[in-house]
Parts: sequence; C-alpha cells; structure tokens
Amino acid sequence: METLDGRMAVKQINGSDGQTLYATNHPVLPELVPQEPQALVHSLRRYEWIGEQLGSPSGVTVEQLQTMLLAKYPDGLCCHYFEEFFGTTKSMVIDPAAGVLHLCWGGRAENGWQTFDIREPLDGAATDIRLNFEKADPAIHRFQPLQI
Repeated sequence: METLDGRMAVKQINGSDGQTLYATNHPVLPELVPQEPQALVHSLRRYEWIGEQLGSPSGVTVEQLQTMLLAKYPDGLCCHYFEEFFGTTKSMVIDPAAGVLHLCWGGRAENGWQTFDIREPLDGAATDIRLNFEKADPAIHRFQPLQI
C-alpha cells in the first residue's frame, strides 16, 4: 500500500513469477505517480539499486537484506548526511512470519545488529551508538522526472 497526500494505491502480489515490492522516498504505483511526477536523484538511485540487488526474489536472506541496508549510497541504501537532514538513523529487517525484528542503529555495522521478538515487550534499556557524518554531493538533492 502506498499513500501520498491523502490518496492511496494498492498492489497485491503473491510472491510468484518474480514479484517483489519495495520503495524508497517517491511514489512507484502508477495511480500515484501523476500526483508527484518527480523524485530526488538519491531516491531514484536507491530504488534502482534495490531492483538490481534483488533480481530474483527467491532465496532472499536476512543477511542479504542487512548487507543491503548497511551498504553506502550510491551503491547501497545507507546515507550519513545528517547535517543535510538526510541520514540513516536505523536499519531494520522485519520478519513477521518468524516474529522477529533485526535492528542496527545509525547504519553502521560497528553498532551491531540486535534481534527482538516482536511478541515480547522491550526492556527499555538505552544503547550507546556511533554515527558517521559525511557531506553529500549536492546533485543527489535535485529532482528528476519519474518514468513509469
């Protein structure tokens, strides 16, 4: 399900025939693209990269998704451009069937992946983490037309 300015579009898949769903920071369902017909360069690049990495959705593992989430932009999903208001604060892989959530703070492998059972209450403990601060190429914040 995708929403944009009070509008909603739905695409249902059954997992066969190479069907996948993924998103970054722009609309991808045809019903919503006319409402926002452009996207930031970084969003389009990350969306394209996800498609390249997943290729065939059969056999996607938690470890593969974790690696994808921590790989640095432009050849990955993780960004550390916090001073420019664009940074990965946390990365998560949620497996509803297994009832677990894997979380890594700050997009840094050094912070470690924590696994939580989604049926159990959180313990409320605080965790110290480290963040990277990098400068973005200003070109990633330009808009490009969407192609559907």
